[in-house]
Amino acid sequence: MICIFQISRDCQELEPLIGEQLASLLYLEPDSELM
Repeated sequence: MICIFQISRDCQELEPLIGEQLASLLYLEPDSELM
């Protein structure tokens, strides 16, 4: 999860919207895969 936060942070610096979308996608993908 630390990597996800770092990636989202970098994206937020460039474009906040993209960072939020990537963060949400990265969070939803692993959860759906586990289930």
